[in-house]
Parts: sequence; structure tokens; C-alpha cells
Amino acid sequence: MDENLKVLKEILEALKDIKRGINIIASAQKDKALGELSKVRGKRKQMYKMFNGKNSLEDIAKKLKTSHENVRLFSIECQKTGLVEFIKGKWGTKYPKKLV
Repeated sequence: MDENLKVLKEILEALKDIKRGINIIASAQKDKALGELSKVRGKRKQMYKMFNGKNSLEDIAKKLKTSHENVRLFSIECQKTGLVEFIKGKWGTKYPKKLV
């Protein structure tokens, strides 16, 4: 029993080390992403505000009176820089959600 507990504690410490490393890397990426986001203006800024995981690309396009393609391209750009993830809804609908 003591041997199992020792192994579990070692695993826990290793996981904590991994988590610290990931947090350091993520912090650097977050700073870079926030720098990119500060450059966003106009409709793109409005689009980003609507990336809450509940509005589809089509919904955002209609509300902002722009094309679906504009919203799609900007959301993909945001995804590549780590600002957005896509949540899949019914029938493959994509819902962009801010990560930062």
C-alpha cells in the first residue's frame, strides 16, 4: 500500500510540473494573442465581442450586416492565433467562442 501511495505522489508531482510548464507557455501565447487583439478595429471588434459560443457565424453576419465569409475568415484568423475555439452545434453549425 505504501509503495502505491509513493508512486501516486510522484505522479502528482510530475503532473504539477507539467501544469507549471504549460501555464508558462500559455502565458506567453496569451500575451501575444492580446497584442494581436489590440489591433482589431471596427466590425472585426464587434465580431469578436459576439464570439461567445452561442452565436453562429451566420447569426453574427446578419446582426452586423456583413457577409458570412467575412465572419468565417476572421474567426479562423482568431482561432489560429489562439483567441477563439469553435464549438460544434447541431448539423455542424460552428459557434466561435472567445478564449481570451
